[in-house]
Order: sequence, then C-alpha cells, then structure tokens
Amino acid sequence: FMSDRGLMMGGEFRYLNAHNQGTLSAEYLPSDNRFDDKDRSLVAIKHIGNPWPRVEPSIVASNVSDDNYFEDLGESLVKTSQSNLERTAEAAYHGTWWDLGMMVQDYQTVDPALTRADRPYKQLPRIVFDANPQRRMMGLKFSARAEATYFTHTDNDFIKGTRIDVQPELSLPVHRAAWYLDPAVSLRHTAYNLDNVAAGKDDNPSRTTPVASLDAGTYFDRTSRWGQTDFIQTLEPRLFYLYVPDKNQDDKPVFDTNDYDFNFWTLFRENRFSGPDRMGDANQLALALTTRFLDPENGVQRFSASLGSLIYFRDREVTLPGEPVETDDSSSIIGEVTLNLARNWLARSEIQWNPHATKTTRSDQHLQYRAGPRKLVNLAYRFRDGVQEQSDISFLWPLSQSWHLVGRWYYSLKDRE
Repeated sequence: FMSDRGLMMGGEFRYLNAHNQGTLSAEYLPSDNRFDDKDRSLVAIKHIGNPWPRVEPSIVASNVSDDNYFEDLGESLVKTSQSNLERTAEAAYHGTWWDLGMMVQDYQTVDPALTRADRPYKQLPRIVFDANPQRRMMGLKFSARAEATYFTHTDNDFIKGTRIDVQPELSLPVHRAAWYLDPAVSLRHTAYNLDNVAAGKDDNPSRTTPVASLDAGTYFDRTSRWGQTDFIQTLEPRLFYLYVPDKNQDDKPVFDTNDYDFNFWTLFRENRFSGPDRMGDANQLALALTTRFLDPENGVQRFSASLGSLIYFRDREVTLPGEPVETDDSSSIIGEVTLNLARNWLARSEIQWNPHATKTTRSDQHLQYRAGPRKLVNLAYRFRDGVQEQSDISFLWPLSQSWHLVGRWYYSLKDRE
C-alpha cells in the first residue's frame, strides 16, 4: 500500500521439473493517484527448457505499462536505470559437431530521453549455424560460422533488411608441451538486402574479406622461492599476428555493431568490432608476456602478471560512422596483476598507459576480503580518462544466523557526488 498512489498487487509463480524451469511474475497498480489515475502494470517471464535431448528453448520477456514505471516504482537502482526491456525467444539444437539456433528479439524502450537513433534494432528472426568437426585431414582443422538476420526498427523510415554473414576457417594448430603454433586463414562474406536506403545508394551491398592470423606462444617454468615459500614460476610469451585487407565499408548500415572495450584479451581478437557490419582492416602484431607463481602442492595460482600491446604497421581505415581514422603506430600498453595476498585476500589491478600522450588512460583497482561464507568486503577504484573516476565499496556480513547486513556505496570523484 502506497499512501500517495494506492494499492499495488503482485505475484510470482516459479516452476522446476526435469525438463523446464522458469518464473512468471506480474504487478498491477490500478488508478495511480499520482499518474493521472491510470492503471500501471508489469509482466515478466523467464523460461529455460530441455524438452528433448540436444534441444534447448528459452524465453526472456517483460513489458511495462509506461516509460516511467521503473523510475516511480522500481525497488532497486538496477531496475530504475534500465533503458530497454528485452523480449527474446530462442531455441538451439546441439549436434555432435554442429549447432543450430534461431532467435527473435524485440525491445521496449522505457527511457524517454533516448533518441530514435539510440533505440535498438529488432531481430525478427536471427538464425545461426556453427560447425566445428573434430576430424582432421593432414592436421588441418575446419570450422565455419554463418548467420542470417532480418533487422527492423520501431521507426518505419529507418534502414531495415536482411543481413547474411558467412565465415569458413581453416587452421593448422600444432600444440606441444612447451610451445604452440596456430596459423589460420578464413574468408568472411557479408551481404545485405535493404529497404529505405537513401536515393542513389546500393540496396544490395556486400563485402568479402580474407583474414589471416598466426598465434604462437611458448611456456617456461622453474622453481622459485619467496621468503620461506616455494613456488613454480612460469614465463609465457605470446605473439599474435593479424592481417585483414582494407575494404571500404561506408555503404554498409550499422545494425548491431560497436567497438569492443579495449582490454588484454582484445589484443588477440580478429575483429576490433563486435558485429558483422564492420570487419576491421589490420596489419598488426600483438606482443604479450605473462608470468605466474603457482603453489607446487595444489597448483593454486598465487600471483600473475601480464603485459601486452599492439604494434600497427598501417593506419586503421575502417571505422564506424563519425569516428576518425586511427593513425597511431601502437596501442596503449596494458598491464594486469592478480595477487592472492593471503588465504582471505585477493587483489586485482589493471592499468592502460598511452605512450603517445604519456598518461594513464584507464585504471581498475580491486581489493577483496572474504573471511568465509557470507563474509565479504570489496574495495574498488575505477578511472577512465575524461570519463570517470569512481570509488566503490560493497559488503555482505552476517549479524546473526538470520540477519545480514548488505550495502554498496559509489562515489564519483570527478563529479564529487
């Protein structure tokens, strides 16, 4: 009961059996006194099933009566911060060496501040096929991925249409105890059949891009000692060379593609973009070095440190709309450290340093104390140059057998709030 709004009714139904599990929930507030006496409601469903061997259907969907529902009635910061409500239904079939999946996905935008261009595309449907045979011929490994998606938008005047993306790959992985070598070549073809294109533009653009890569690494180890404690120390250098020719892609729409967040693992990606609408050109070499200190009795990792960077041999011409061409001859240097200080302490640190601007562009520091079950304290500091500087404290601690204290506190050093 809310004295200024009225009586809200809500319910939840959960089910679990040998082949299905899920949740159905609903809320209903009739004649909200602070919302022009309009009825307000929320309906949500989550379902995961396995009705037959190898078949996995799932549904995640929700709907609210109005854009201000979570702002007025949401009971958590996460819910009140939602911009889009996902509505996805999918089914997957897993073969012995292949997978086939189909999905339909829609969104309800609940943030009035979002412009038309910020609203996501609907995928009605998306079909994905993956093949990864285990048998090899002369050591060669074959794999392939293909997808076909029809994109549409809430606004009928936006570009919409079908995209087909196919990428077969051939590799020759050689793995030994102390080293590995994995050369690979693939051919990526992406084609569109579009509606609502601008006058004079091609409504059937396509792109065919060869991709060549070489992943190589070695593994060294030795016995080491810190004080009175013995360790096994490893040294793991890694090289990853990637070549993708430049293809002009300015005539291709951007349905579901964006830049990846730059971190240690993006050094070894074939594409710096997250979707098929752009295939980044590349002539680059990733250099990385990792060392670990392992407990010789149980193999537990007590300390690890990694350092890596990309060396570019040419400019990166392929960009998303409005982004400049990248001309630096190297990326930021990324350093990562993980340290198990003691039985109950864990520290993690990540720093990105830009050698061209001679400054730190990103820093993530995290210290965790875990005293036992339900006894947890986290301290964190996050920095993004020009974007964010934030501290974060969170904790979970038992007061008794039945009562727990839970809390989280964010503070923006940049905004002082």
